[in-house]
Amino acid sequence: MAFQRPNPLLIPELARMLCDFVDQSDLLNLALTCKFLFYPACERLWKRLNPRSLVALRKIKNTLDGKYKRPFTINYSAFVWEFLWTASNDQRAARFERDFFHIFRFPFLQRLEFSFAAAQDATVVNIMANTRHLQHVDFSHCYCLTTDAIRPLLNMPPGQLKTLILYGCGQIDRRALVYLIHRHASSLTYIGLTDINDQIMFAIQKCPQLRALGLEHCSDTDLTEDAITEFCNTLKAKNMHLQQLRVRDIQSLTTEHVCDLARTCADTLRHLDMSECVKVSQTAFLDLSMYCTRIETFSIGYQAEVTNCAISKLLQNCMSLKNLDVAGCFNLSSEAFQPILDDELTFVPALETLNITNLETEISSSTVINLLNRLRAIREITLGVAYDLSEANKIVHHVNAVRRFIVNDEEDDGYRDLADDLFFVDVEQCHTIRKLMHE
Repeated sequence: MAFQRPNPLLIPELARMLCDFVDQSDLLNLALTCKFLFYPACERLWKRLNPRSLVALRKIKNTLDGKYKRPFTINYSAFVWEFLWTASNDQRAARFERDFFHIFRFPFLQRLEFSFAAAQDATVVNIMANTRHLQHVDFSHCYCLTTDAIRPLLNMPPGQLKTLILYGCGQIDRRALVYLIHRHASSLTYIGLTDINDQIMFAIQKCPQLRALGLEHCSDTDLTEDAITEFCNTLKAKNMHLQQLRVRDIQSLTTEHVCDLARTCADTLRHLDMSECVKVSQTAFLDLSMYCTRIETFSIGYQAEVTNCAISKLLQNCMSLKNLDVAGCFNLSSEAFQPILDDELTFVPALETLNITNLETEISSSTVINLLNRLRAIREITLGVAYDLSEANKIVHHVNAVRRFIVNDEEDDGYRDLADDLFFVDVEQCHTIRKLMHE
């Protein structure tokens, strides 16, 4: 009898390894080519579910219901590690969503992200109560959730939760949040909360692994300057280095706090959102541009103390800067971008997005044209709905005409890519000038 070599695809580890090299969009085709690859391909396909419509969610339900017959039974629910669901405020979606999550369980779920204003406690409790592996929870803008929604997190083993994001969940009891943070202090790396008090701030500083912190809409009566000062001192004393910091509308955040954070997190801070903080002065922005030179995202919208000098220093020092939001910073003018416009920089920042909403009178159209021409990586500039649409179209027409002329006039192949780098005005997105994206 002739010797038969064993099929290597029968080895599960090899089959999974092969699937790892396949693009997500091609996994379904791969699953249908071979019965030995069907299971590992489906395993990876179902690992992260992110239905973007009610129709997609209904298809998932039909599959889990067994309506699509297969010659063998597969427990698809056991494949799911991540589930992300964003829904509109549609009553049909609310009804179907409630029925869906009441029936099905994901026993190995590790990440759960909900962004649904009408989401109810029972919905998220059913999901969390049936998995022992949950590590990441994001319930941003689930305004109806109460303390009952997070009870499964209070009962899970301590030191398991890594991400806790509850933006807009104002009905959750603050004492429960303090207990929750203390319970998982050793493992939490990302915390995002709205309207906190001093006790929650004290609990947060007990998290030694914290790398990302987001706080928004905190009054100076609930969250005091002293609590933030103690947090800044703890970061410095424990050598804790934040990579992401979001502090929007924090009334008790001062210039001294920001300067301390700039020095403590100088080498690690990559993303900073510090919009609408009224007690922060120009000194803080200058310190940030001096110390946090590796920053990639910088949002300082509606800050009255942001000056041309601060933005110029930022553009001169932060070569990794990709996203800049200065919407509503009314003290700015075209002079803020002078280092770029005058070719003063040896290296131009890799700026990809710029938001100058509500600055139509402060920043001229010629400045916008020059920025589009000089920033090679720029993908979009948001002008805002108040910006004159005909003027925005003139800007785009001028920039595109210049690019076509350069391509036709220059023989250097280095200019050929400009032919594809044309722009258009996206009216639905606040009169944003966007680069045309090609397949």
